[in-house]
Amino acid sequence: MTNPEIYGWQSVCVRAILEKDALLITGRIYEALSAIEQRRLSPVESNSDEDCALNEAEVGIKALITERTDGFARNATPGHWTIRL
Repeated sequence: MTNPEIYGWQSVCVRAILEKDALLITGRIYEALSAIEQRRLSPVESNSDEDCALNEAEVGIKALITERTDGFARNATPGHWTIRL
C-alpha cells in the first residue's frame, strides 16, 4: 500500500482531529475550516483526488463540531458550561 498524497491543508485538519486539549480544540477547528475554505477559493478539479479529500475533510470536521456541540449541550448547567469528549 502506498501513502496517500498529502495536501498542505490536510495537516491543519489532522491537528484539529487529534487535538485533546479542550482549551485548544475550538481554535484548531477554526484553523481547519479556514484551511479548507482557503483551498476552495482556488479551482479544484471536480471529483479529483484532492476534491474528494476536501469533501471528506469537511465531513470529518463537521462531525467533530457536532460531537463537541452535543457534549456542550449535554454537560451544560446554569453558569457552568463545559465541553467533554
